[in-house]
Amino acid sequence: MPIDPMMRERARTLEYLGPRKGCVLALLTEGLAQMGSSTLLSRLWRRRSQRPYLTIRQAATFCSGRKCMFPDERWAFAQWPEEDSPVDVVLRRERSGETTFEFVQLKEWVPAELNSEQTLQSLLDRLPRR
Repeated sequence: MPIDPMMRERARTLEYLGPRKGCVLALLTEGLAQMGSSTLLSRLWRRRSQRPYLTIRQAATFCSGRKCMFPDERWAFAQWPEEDSPVDVVLRRERSGETTFEFVQLKEWVPAELNSEQTLQSLLDRLPRR
């Protein structure tokens, strides 16, 4: 997907979180959610009100992986503010004084309890061709 220069400018204004802080936040949020009474669906982060927390957890994990691949660089992530956008998360990468952005659309393997019919191939078939 070609990135519009306006998207880059918008990415510069977002509030970023480091991958370690994001992982700690996700763990705390999940722990607090499991302390209360919850159904299977809420434990799996499927409620609309919990989607931002699921996104933080997934983005923090993804950003941590990118940081492991490039340990000498500074990485951070931010949620994209528009819900129905082809971008879910922006990764910010700083190296040698240069800042670059990676625009990411998160994909998820839905647990079998929610959709036992889904296959990896069906998910791959829905991705746009490059």
